[in-house]
Amino acid sequence: MSSSTRWRGARPRRRRSVPVVLEDLESRVVLSGFKLPIILHDPNPQAPDLPKAHPSSGSAPLDFGSPTPVGYTPAQIRAAYGINNVVFGSIAGDGSGQTIAIVDAYDDPAFVNSTASNFSTSDLAQFDKTFGLPDPPSFTKYNETGQTTNLPGTDPAGAGNLSGNWEMEIALDVEWAHAIAPGASIDLVEANTDTNNNDLWTAVQTAASLPGVSVVSMSWGTPEFNSASSAPTTEPATDPTFTTPSGHQGVTFIAATGDSGSPGYYPAYSPNVLATGGTTLQIGANNKVISETAWSGSGGGTSQYESEPAYQQGFQSTGKRTIPDVAWNADPNTGVAMYDSYDNTDGMGDWYAIGGTSAAAPSWAGLIAIADQGRALAGVSSLDGPSQTLPAIYDAPSGDFHDITQGSNGGFSAGPGYDEVTGRGTPNAPLLIPDLVSYGAATGLAVTAQPPAQVIAGASFGVVVAAVDPAGQVDPSFNGSVTLAMGNDPTGASLGGTLTVTASRGVAVFQGLSIGDLGKGYTFTIGSHGFSSVNTDSFSIIANPTPGQGTFYPVPTDASLRAAIDAADSNGDAVNTIVLAATSYGLTDTTAGAIVIQNTSTLPNKTLNLVGQGAGATTIQAGTSAWQDRIFEVEASAQSGISVVFQDLAIAGGIATGGGNLGGSAALGGGILIDGGTVAMTGVAVRDNVAEGAVGAAGAAGGKGQAPGAGGAGKAARGGGIYLAGGKLILKSSTIGHDTAVGGA
Repeated sequence: MSSSTRWRGARPRRRRSVPVVLEDLESRVVLSGFKLPIILHDPNPQAPDLPKAHPSSGSAPLDFGSPTPVGYTPAQIRAAYGINNVVFGSIAGDGSGQTIAIVDAYDDPAFVNSTASNFSTSDLAQFDKTFGLPDPPSFTKYNETGQTTNLPGTDPAGAGNLSGNWEMEIALDVEWAHAIAPGASIDLVEANTDTNNNDLWTAVQTAASLPGVSVVSMSWGTPEFNSASSAPTTEPATDPTFTTPSGHQGVTFIAATGDSGSPGYYPAYSPNVLATGGTTLQIGANNKVISETAWSGSGGGTSQYESEPAYQQGFQSTGKRTIPDVAWNADPNTGVAMYDSYDNTDGMGDWYAIGGTSAAAPSWAGLIAIADQGRALAGVSSLDGPSQTLPAIYDAPSGDFHDITQGSNGGFSAGPGYDEVTGRGTPNAPLLIPDLVSYGAATGLAVTAQPPAQVIAGASFGVVVAAVDPAGQVDPSFNGSVTLAMGNDPTGASLGGTLTVTASRGVAVFQGLSIGDLGKGYTFTIGSHGFSSVNTDSFSIIANPTPGQGTFYPVPTDASLRAAIDAADSNGDAVNTIVLAATSYGLTDTTAGAIVIQNTSTLPNKTLNLVGQGAGATTIQAGTSAWQDRIFEVEASAQSGISVVFQDLAIAGGIATGGGNLGGSAALGGGILIDGGTVAMTGVAVRDNVAEGAVGAAGAAGGKGQAPGAGGAGKAARGGGIYLAGGKLILKSSTIGHDTAVGGA
């Protein structure tokens, strides 16, 4: 933070002491005598006044500016951490195409938008000219709600305040995010005040929502807090502030850990935030690193309130979140150069050598922007902090970091591997950035739903392909074009159907495929730009063994499965078969409800066979946590009979809350509700389904599965797995378990 501490005699120049300024995070956070930041108190008019994230006001001048640069230059820091050696092919790693958002309080009039007529004389432009940096593609200031007008006023602490002010913080944050990633655009979001931390939280959410933003930097914090009151007055309840907004590209949130040693500060303690500690970095001739040790002021420690995130397992075992995750040069005695004309109240000069973990946060923001540049060039989305950046940091090889093994922050000592002073260490950028670029990104294709082993000539069938990372996990950011063509073609057959598909969340679904020539050993070849092609398993095209019977091969999507069943219900064939792949068919259309199987044709009776590849391989289940319906409902009448055969599959995850087409208030059949006809099951597992009665007057009654449900005043719940309201049920080599019928309370 930016309470300024004088460090006399650090770098003599012109027979006067040279400024080395520590961005003091602690005094930025809270006034002495207070326990909680204002954002986190219960909105109770009787609650006591709470602190602001800013030092008390004053008017003492800084009185130690320098007319020429002091402290490490951008070139020195970039070389020390190898950033100058990061390239993507022939393209320099400089953050181009990315936008870094910086969140601070109040306005610094010495920083103006890059479109302003006086930008060339602004502090950022002067910094760039001095060090030969290009101006950012754009620099824009916003207020806390996202407007470029009605900016807040300046910090009431006043220019040149010895205790620091937000203008100094702004200068450091903007200049050093830009110094590390000079090709990135910068958005500065200015909270209205620091007397109400709700302004800062609002500014953070605004920053993350701005178009193109992929990184948010926060060089401020507050002591940890908890409250017996309701959310959002606890740390865990505040953590969602630091998540990517819905529909936005991935955002990484970065926070300084503090400048007063252990224990450290929030939001660095949030498991959604990359926490940056500090080191003492000695750079020698030719920008070579002489030594790097832990800085005594580096915030770090074990959280009181945040649970240990999964990504830290294997690195620590406290059961709580620990910080920092990473580190950067922060010792004010090895500080970096900063240009700040606003605080030059004595005319002695606009340059300062400045330190603190406030310098680490924007610098790491620049580093992540470079990684996101590489990801964009590779055709994948920017990193999401909680699900990608933080796991990637801990999954990275140890060689991706300079391990800091000496020094202490008072509560902890640095040592080999992870520690609560410098985390995993400082970046070895040429190794770390490529691993961040590739993390979670697809490196190949995998066929997740193979073609059926036998397909009737001329019948439609499908194939599903996923873009996967080296661990075999689907890359949801992949949305490239995927093509399918004949691979092995023993008869020279032609292929019909959709042969080019744009992947959605990493998955490409080919359906409506057809081959008319009989033969064995067919395969498909599937490809996408930048990936090696893959082949499907071999399959055969056979003659229809039972003419007049329909056969369907739906791919594993909700829409495809429903379409196949609707077609089978309505066509003129008395017998129809749905052939399912060895995969999961997830129901996601909550507006459509359960799949209704019925005879909608003009025939008096029909038979439908749903055939999977085994109960452990093929599952029809709820495909979203929002699902609140059973999986199947079988309906029949004297005029429209139906026989349904379920074979070699599982039915799971249904939640019945009502009577379906039967009506009534009772919850019937979490997995299947049968109302007439004949249902036969062979090799079927009905599991993890629920019939949950609503609040009412009746108790819970028993049924298939683990019933009866809870008694008491509630609507009836019958048949957690299956409820037979009419017709006939035949079971053979099938299991019904882990189903529940619960009456309403």
